[in-house]
Amino acid sequence: MTKLDMLGDYERIPFCTAYEIDGRVTTDMPPTAMLERATPRYEHLEGWGCAITAVTDRALLPLQAKAYLRRIEETVGAPVGMVGIGPERTATLL
Repeated sequence: MTKLDMLGDYERIPFCTAYEIDGRVTTDMPPTAMLERATPRYEHLEGWGCAITAVTDRALLPLQAKAYLRRIEETVGAPVGMVGIGPERTATLL
């Protein structure tokens, strides 16, 4: 996952969990032809309110950032293997 560092200033982070299209709710991404009619449903996760570009180990991320990553993993059903925390190529946590 890239750009986790870009979320550091947010107090709350919207996280899309589903879409409503013509009164029906789906957790699948709508096809392009239906996107105009789709309304995203969000849950809001707590932000971490600090820069993370100096973090050197995933275990040292703020608790809220770890919770955000866990929520992504739960939603997609797969682990987040790498996390980008800055603009440099080396700013990656495994």
